[in-house]
Amino acid sequence: MRIINLAIKDLTQLLREKSTFLFSLIMPIAFTFLFGFIFGGTGSSDAEDIRLPVGILVEDSDGYTSTLLAALEESDVFRLVDEDSLTHQGLSEQVADGDLEGGLIIPEGYGEQVRNGSPLSLTLIMDPSNSNGFSIEYSVSNISNRLLRSARTAQLSVAVFQDQSSFENDEAEMVFYNKSFDKAFLAWAAPAVTTVNTFTGQDQAEEKEDPFGENPYAHSSPGMMIQFAIAGLIGAAEIIVNERKTKSMQRLLTTSISRIEILLGHFLSMFTMIFTQIMILMIFGQFVLKLGYLNAPLASLLMAFTISLSVAALGLLVGALSKTPENAVVYSLIPMFVLSGLGGAWMPLEFTSETVQTVGHFTPVAWGMDGLKNILIRGQGLEATWLPAGMLLIFAAIFFGLAVWRFKFE
Repeated sequence: MRIINLAIKDLTQLLREKSTFLFSLIMPIAFTFLFGFIFGGTGSSDAEDIRLPVGILVEDSDGYTSTLLAALEESDVFRLVDEDSLTHQGLSEQVADGDLEGGLIIPEGYGEQVRNGSPLSLTLIMDPSNSNGFSIEYSVSNISNRLLRSARTAQLSVAVFQDQSSFENDEAEMVFYNKSFDKAFLAWAAPAVTTVNTFTGQDQAEEKEDPFGENPYAHSSPGMMIQFAIAGLIGAAEIIVNERKTKSMQRLLTTSISRIEILLGHFLSMFTMIFTQIMILMIFGQFVLKLGYLNAPLASLLMAFTISLSVAALGLLVGALSKTPENAVVYSLIPMFVLSGLGGAWMPLEFTSETVQTVGHFTPVAWGMDGLKNILIRGQGLEATWLPAGMLLIFAAIFFGLAVWRFKFE
């Protein structure tokens, strides 16, 4: 009970300070938005379409033309810009002005001529001085040739069938032709044989995951949460320093409370403050930033618990080492900046070298980030947090042991 009373006393003092709310809630939320904006824009999960804009003018309404348009829409090189007011002259002007990278005109009768085996040429408008035009031309040519080859394959299929048998009527022949065309068109889209480039003495590069995930706040939220949990130790450490400085701690020792109970009381107040801060920020992240903390609630709770333990133990160590309030500020801010920088709270460790990643994992911040990003970005559950949580408990034990060793009551 004496431990709880001491913890309540510390928390009461902390809540009276305006800086407690500043470092615990206001600044982490502000910096979460700042870093999220830097790394992911406005937070939209929709990727920006960076394909080259190509104006399209369709003068034909045949089924083959519709098939061609659908294939053009799927191009990785360009995107179609279809405006009802576009004309031949308008396309040329927009390409010349640089508003469009190219213009494509599908002439009337194109689909019918494809069926007859002698299609009309597509008209492609481009700026000769712009190298992007050649990429567009090559891509359009491949797609149109795919359509022509499919039509030719369907014609050959009909001819082969007629050599062996005969169609009941024209409708049956058309159904057979259309099925053959569709199969050929799909086959050309995904050929059975593809080429793969390899380089002697080099491993094929594996596709890397996005360290920010679909939501840009999936990195900044846990990063700022841990960083400002450390920053919030300033006030808690100052309480210990002031108790020692004003002889309040010595007077406590004249009561029935023991030395270890005094340490545990201060530790409990720090843990309670940090755990409450993290839980509030998790709730904010879940419902405001649309993050997935509640997708694995037990895993999130475990990470919040172990992060709070390790940071509270660090706070107790800061209080043990500090002799003046100024020392408490410096000893809190230095770990905040050093551990946050090395641990990947600002920039994902995936962007750094293996050496930096190894060094970073000698900090509790890196393990806290790993556990939380396993939940938010990789969509994993409790099984993916055991190792990070275990490492955080080890850091908590080390910090607590050092604090007990270095703590002076006078």
